[in-house]
Amino acid sequence: MQAISRSDLLAPLIAGVVVSGFTFLGGTLALGAHPSWAIEVGLIGTVIGAATWLVLHLVGATGRRVLVLDAVLFLACAAMVWFGKMRFVASYAEDVLAGRFWFFGWIAMTGAAFILVAAIAGSHRNTPA
Repeated sequence: MQAISRSDLLAPLIAGVVVSGFTFLGGTLALGAHPSWAIEVGLIGTVIGAATWLVLHLVGATGRRVLVLDAVLFLACAAMVWFGKMRFVASYAEDVLAGRFWFFGWIAMTGAAFILVAAIAGSHRNTPA
């Protein structure tokens, strides 16, 4: 298990500001989240992303592998959000499962975005000087 230093906290701080700022400025709403829960999913996803980042960091999972795997996860979540929304709207709000995919997909996608931004922000430490 790896300890967390002060310099390690810069990447998740940047990620938290970017993802929650994007949410508060209406980014999730503009990209298709429902108006009644657009901010909620962004904030929940940010907290889940921070907790996941912490676990990944404590077990020593950093670098390019985390970046690539999280990019794939982010794209999978984006597809889940898109298909869930399209199916939910096409069913005139009767397909509850599609609505849940749309809602929880947004939470997963913002969590993945947090980890992606944190991995990019922290990647400067892994490059040779």
